[in-house]
Amino acid sequence: MKKRRIVIIGSGNVGAAISYALMYQSDIQEIVLLDVNRERALGVAMDINHGIHQISTCFIRVGTYADCVDSDAVIICAGKNRTKNQTREELLEENQKIMDQILTEMMPYYTDSFVIVVSNPVDALTEYIIKRNIFSEKKVIGTGCLLDTSRWISVLSDYLKVPSSKIEAYAVGKHGDKHILLWEFVKVENVSIKKYCEKNNIVWNEKIKQDLHFCVANMGTEIIAKKGISQYGIATVVAYLISIIFGDKKVLSVVGTICNDENKCVKSRLCYIGNGGIENAFPNT
Repeated sequence: MKKRRIVIIGSGNVGAAISYALMYQSDIQEIVLLDVNRERALGVAMDINHGIHQISTCFIRVGTYADCVDSDAVIICAGKNRTKNQTREELLEENQKIMDQILTEMMPYYTDSFVIVVSNPVDALTEYIIKRNIFSEKKVIGTGCLLDTSRWISVLSDYLKVPSSKIEAYAVGKHGDKHILLWEFVKVENVSIKKYCEKNNIVWNEKIKQDLHFCVANMGTEIIAKKGISQYGIATVVAYLISIIFGDKKVLSVVGTICNDENKCVKSRLCYIGNGGIENAFPNT
């Protein structure tokens, strides 16, 4: 089994949570943190390294952009959070400047690793990086609606009283309130959700679907209202994405990728992910 090196740019709450989630993947040998606040990055690395080594052979340290050389993936989660009354467009403008800085420093050391964008607004920033024409379009991906998908499965699990591992569902489109729930793809214990509900005498109608969709669309806002930030959900989503990209079999999942059009628009869609590659499940869309 090849041991991998992952570089994480940004060691704030999200970057730290991603680092911790990745520590327990057996095929990751090293995680390298980069941050303009080097002291914070050092603190995160020290704290995580003080875990029990019998359950993780991975080592986390603070590095430089030179560590991007021959890395397997570079995860970008640096950027500012949206402030009160700030529009997504204003946030995008601020974070584009941060991306420009990151890309300028990263480029001399980039050697064909996957570039995974987590920073918000994630779809717009993924698109912005792709349009810079620095990396191969197939190597730049955003987490997109993978978090929306995970939240949806959690909402369905709560409603149906079924373990989330027995539910298959996908959200596509744009992350946030513009995602699209693919109801026709939902399966519970390998049967359609409609049949499952009929079989188990669970109420299932358009009103229930609308209520569940409302829960999914407002999940992020609710979490932030309760605890001020959302970092653990996205951390496990990124860890899952890394595991299936480098896994030895193709897995149907959702990821933010470039669409087949001249504008290079980025949206989340169903893809087969694995064996170090990502393929659109529906090439004509």
